[in-house]
Amino acid sequence: MNRSTARRWIWFAVICLALLGLSIAAGAWLTEHVPEHVTLVVDGDRTEIGELHGMHWLMAGLGVFIAALVLLVVLPLALIFGLGVPLLVVAGVLVVG
Repeated sequence: MNRSTARRWIWFAVICLALLGLSIAAGAWLTEHVPEHVTLVVDGDRTEIGELHGMHWLMAGLGVFIAALVLLVVLPLALIFGLGVPLLVVAGVLVVG
């Protein structure tokens, strides 16, 4: 592994750790600012969510982290493969044909 590749991986790791820290902070903030009792109603069925305990802030933070990672990694890849590859195929057909 050369220096350029190592720097890229280090920056990727720093960005992931910063994103994880922000996500856990967001999860902690969410658990502190949620009302004590929340009622969810789905298709007429009521579900009561009681008080948050213990490590719920960690689970909320990891949920935010996974959602952010999907937005930062999966969405651009889907756009690249969904739009970029067909455009490259069309360009290749136009060049050859």
